[in-house]
Amino acid sequence: MLSLIVLLAVSAQVFGACYIDFSTGKREGMEARPTADGQFTVGAADGVVCARSGEDPNSRMIYLDVTEPFPAAERAFVIVEAYDKNGPVFLQYDGKDDAYTMSPDVHGQNGTGALRTMVFIMRDPVWSGRENGGHDLRINGINGSIAVKRVEVTLERPEDYIDPVEELDNMRPNVLNPGMTAIQQWQVHYRLNPEDLSDLTFERAKKLGITSMQSYVGLRQLEPQEGQPDFSVYDGLTGQLEKHGMKWLPFLIMAPEVSVPDWWNEKHGVFAKCLEHGEEAPVQSIWNPALREGVKRFLTMFREHYKPEVIEALNFGISGCWGESIQVVGGGLGIMDRHQHLGYWCGDEYARADLRRYLKDKYGSVAALNKAWKASFRSFEDVEPLIPGEKKYADRAVVDFHDWYYGSMTDLAEFWVKTARELYPDTPIYLCTGGDGNPMMGADFSDQARRIAPYGAGIRITNQGDNVFEN
Repeated sequence: MLSLIVLLAVSAQVFGACYIDFSTGKREGMEARPTADGQFTVGAADGVVCARSGEDPNSRMIYLDVTEPFPAAERAFVIVEAYDKNGPVFLQYDGKDDAYTMSPDVHGQNGTGALRTMVFIMRDPVWSGRENGGHDLRINGINGSIAVKRVEVTLERPEDYIDPVEELDNMRPNVLNPGMTAIQQWQVHYRLNPEDLSDLTFERAKKLGITSMQSYVGLRQLEPQEGQPDFSVYDGLTGQLEKHGMKWLPFLIMAPEVSVPDWWNEKHGVFAKCLEHGEEAPVQSIWNPALREGVKRFLTMFREHYKPEVIEALNFGISGCWGESIQVVGGGLGIMDRHQHLGYWCGDEYARADLRRYLKDKYGSVAALNKAWKASFRSFEDVEPLIPGEKKYADRAVVDFHDWYYGSMTDLAEFWVKTARELYPDTPIYLCTGGDGNPMMGADFSDQARRIAPYGAGIRITNQGDNVFEN
């Protein structure tokens, strides 16, 4: 009997298994506690009891602790039973080289609500509690939501589990057709961890047929302090790409907060302001009079350090929450909890002044404007940006407003492309645009393409799909 008790007491440590079941409250060797970026609630909803991530888009993770000593191992597995919600699910664990080592397993969700099992492999976990709040691992649903019933950590490989790394190492090299390139999104605005810069990573990427890697690049990353350029965020990647005969696709962005240095914003920044509420979003107004000089500074600094030889193409994100040729819509790194929505973002003082300039150039006199709009302005200074649905004036006013609204974005797009073409005469250039053509977004796709075509530039569109009728 004594030996049985001892065996039960050390079973988690010897055999390498611990779990927490949110549906019953039972657990062995594992705990879960909310943190600032990992708020969740445990309770009944939709007829099931589980741990649900919060609504805050910056806090959609569930952190977990392994509370009992766990055997050292080259690999372990996390088995997650969850109800199918939406968005991809990742797992990050405290690993040998990085406190937020990403498991190679990623599970998509389809919103069915059905109970399903997701398995994640961990290589060289260290259980030292280096993640936020002193945790060991986190289930990450940052782009959606998660509803977890049970989590188990075990050393035993689950039946039918396919290791994506083993699968890759055993596959035959993927050979692209002549003239094709395959570009992998690899880096946002932050430093890469050592694993993402290892020789093995690039060898595997080439085996898959990847020819180039994309990074999000902002002036904030290149010049965090005024007058002190710093290229260290990207030099490690470009060095490895050159070493392995690959190319780089820098996604150059100067609009959302994550891409603009604090010093520049304090001296020159003008945030976009919506007409609907008179509130600002942490994205530069396209009418900011200092923006073009800032863009020129950014592109020139980039060109002085990064030569054409390593670059596959240049991709430009001139506005919006992520970096597209559209107005504020929603989303964005680190700003999801700030004021933003689909709307008309032309309420700042410089946008208002530019609309008046545009109308004065078009009509010449207030009398001509009043006649066209069926209005009674005393001067051009009385004109304010309008919300088209309110129908204050004749339909001509809506047409004029949208012509100006669209044209302002297209003018900025052409400025970016023209400036870059002078710096990179022979490098392929693409303008990143997006959205679905809603007038509020301010993107005239055909006009953008027409205006940048003389510079030999093309369009990279975010929402392109396989169904031509939905594009």
